[in-house]
Amino acid sequence: MNNIDNRIDDKELKAAVSGRGIGTEATRAEVIEQLISAGYLERQGKSIIATDFGRAFIRSLPDNIKSLERTAEWEQVFTNIKSDTSAAERLLEEVREFVKSVIDYEKSPTRDRTPAQCENPYSRKVIGICPRCGRNIYEGKKNYYCESGKGGCGFTLWKDQITIKGSVTAEKAERLLKGEAVQFKALTKEGNAYTADFVLEDTGKYINLTRIKSDKKPLGKCPRCGKAVFEGNKNYYCEMRNSPVNGRDGCGFNVWKEDKYNGINVTAANMTDLLNGKAIYKQKKKLNGETERTKYTMVDTGTYVNIRHEKE
Repeated sequence: MNNIDNRIDDKELKAAVSGRGIGTEATRAEVIEQLISAGYLERQGKSIIATDFGRAFIRSLPDNIKSLERTAEWEQVFTNIKSDTSAAERLLEEVREFVKSVIDYEKSPTRDRTPAQCENPYSRKVIGICPRCGRNIYEGKKNYYCESGKGGCGFTLWKDQITIKGSVTAEKAERLLKGEAVQFKALTKEGNAYTADFVLEDTGKYINLTRIKSDKKPLGKCPRCGKAVFEGNKNYYCEMRNSPVNGRDGCGFNVWKEDKYNGINVTAANMTDLLNGKAIYKQKKKLNGETERTKYTMVDTGTYVNIRHEKE
């Protein structure tokens, strides 16, 4: 549509459309979007190509409709109309004759009427409103994009994200665009699976999913500094957990859930009891296979916080 003169041999007709093409940038973009919506074209990466249905439709049209020369001729007439108003009537008469000939051709018994099916029509559905420019967001094969296009605001939300497992579905994308938090499954750096709420984050360049850290309920007060103690993936820690030994503020309180020295697991309920100064009790197997009730307390050495076996 931009450079049709490259495909016209006649020098006079070539000059009529040289550097102009067909239509304006805005009308070209709109025409392309309509052709995609109807299933004649599809996006593949940065390219726009004809679908099988689109190619079948083009093959079904008579050659005189597809003629670039005719387009150039009419563009030349448009230019002449500016200086010769009588040319307008001649153009209208020519268009009438042309349309009549096309209709007669379509009605003729020799016309091939084999139907072409659009098996996978690309029907665009509005997913939401672009948070950057307020225009429509549509679904592509691999992303959700703003209708403002390449030269627009640049909003793109990819279906596959590094931060989550699986893909962002259209239903979830719609909720995210409304500003809602959406639950996704994800993996920690250690490879452990977890479920959390995510929202859209606009860095100015990229659109990402960012996790909302849920408000954790404290298990008790830190015996070192009096701040809150929370449950982590593998440990229980003070909110001021950074240690002064490392040159950072914090008391350094930390208790591992898996106590390898004693061969026990410390549950959240156990931690609450220990923080309240209580002992905890565990059932342990003896070498003969029998189980025994074992008592444990929490001891702070000043450097480490340990769980100690107490004899009863």
